[in-house]
Amino acid sequence: MTAHQSQISDLIGDDPQGFRLTPAMLANLIQPWETYLEVHHPSHP
Repeated sequence: MTAHQSQISDLIGDDPQGFRLTPAMLANLIQPWETYLEVHHPSHP
């Protein structure tokens, strides 16, 4: 996540309403594992 400073800091200052990952969001993402969800479309079994 640190490679994406525009999502975790005020790097881009011209959009005060711009999206930022909060510390709580980051805590959910920074884990020793990753979760993947596989979704099957009905027409592609």
